[in-house]
Amino acid sequence: RKTFAIGALKAASWLLDQENGLYSINDLLF
Repeated sequence: RKTFAIGALKAASWLLDQENGLYSINDLLF
């Protein structure tokens, strides 16, 4: 489950980066 969650976060972060060009989820969380 942990691995899946990390993968989902990375995917969401990448999608947000592509669409908005804003800071990624990783920047916000970590």
